[in-house]
Amino acid sequence: FHHGESMYDEVLRVPWIFRLPGVFPAGKRVTNQVRQLDLAPTILDVTLPGEALPRGMRGKSALPLARGDASTEPERPAYAKARFTRSIRVGGWKYVKRDGHTAQVMLKGRSVNLGEELFHVAVDPQEHKNLARDRPEMLAKLRELLKRYEEWLKSGAREIPSATMHLRLVGDKQPRHL
Repeated sequence: FHHGESMYDEVLRVPWIFRLPGVFPAGKRVTNQVRQLDLAPTILDVTLPGEALPRGMRGKSALPLARGDASTEPERPAYAKARFTRSIRVGGWKYVKRDGHTAQVMLKGRSVNLGEELFHVAVDPQEHKNLARDRPEMLAKLRELLKRYEEWLKSGAREIPSATMHLRLVGDKQPRHL
């Protein structure tokens, strides 16, 4: 009943389970983050390989991940929105933002109001330690990524804002200036 505003992984992380011999390798477990918005493109990639996504459809097929081709792809930021609450999860971190109110929770026997939360989910998968005060640089980074992601949603563009930048230099002896 109270999950309407929850952005915790116990509610958001739902496993995908596919069984299609010859398409998905048996017993293959993919640990890369995918999103609900990737589900339809994945199904279309399986049923209509090589076809372009329909106009306006966002997301990206997870079929290459299932086939083991995860090395060339940047991580997919996972965005969630509920009543008064939004979150973004990327790079082992999750940022939760509440709009116009705070959540009141009981913590160690006392009532605490939460406006923003930051979790290092790679280290704290149960999301017990809010690092919003301890890691202001990471909080600012994810706050900005959430803003860019929501601007992307409004824009109608297909390309999703990346949380990472990849730089590849050729292996010759030429000096490079960055």
